[in-house]
Amino acid sequence: MFFSFSLIFSLLFYSEFNIKEPGNIIKFMISINALISIGFLYLSLLVSPLIIVFPKISYRAKLLQARRALGVSAFIFGFVHAFYAFNFSVGGFKGLALSPLSYVVTVTFGGISLFILFLLALTSFDYAVGKLTFRIWKKLHRLIYVAGVFILMHAFLLGSRFRELSLSSLIFYPALLFLGILEMLTIVKFTWAKRGKI
Repeated sequence: MFFSFSLIFSLLFYSEFNIKEPGNIIKFMISINALISIGFLYLSLLVSPLIIVFPKISYRAKLLQARRALGVSAFIFGFVHAFYAFNFSVGGFKGLALSPLSYVVTVTFGGISLFILFLLALTSFDYAVGKLTFRIWKKLHRLIYVAGVFILMHAFLLGSRFRELSLSSLIFYPALLFLGILEMLTIVKFTWAKRGKI
């Protein structure tokens, strides 16, 4: 339902303003959905290390419960972003075939990450956990880190706002650094735990 609402809203938004300023509206839809998708993905990646590093954090159970919804939301907005970018900016498969190899590789990074997010969204329900078993499900959902790396490369290579001094870059890189520090602390904590030091 949420996916349908997002897609319909985007299509209506484009239809409403297409005649007046089609280029600007399409660029807006591509950018805003990409940024929202990255935001949801970041929050979903943040939950686990945040809880591990700060085990007494408030609303721990609610954060864990919200993690799946954040991942699904990342896919939804990522799909809307990909729909507009591929059809209007890239020019579909015909436009992709005429593009330089470096551009095709960058678009492929985005495509692979979107497919991973699709798989994770599809298996984000308790029914899927029961069918796959928790061990396999957990391994599958670790692919979110692969998707995160591919999205980072895709965003940096295609998104000028991430290569230049902008509000997006001023928020994005400190947030990425914060996540990296939390992940490092998580690894250190698990390493010490295995050695029996904590």
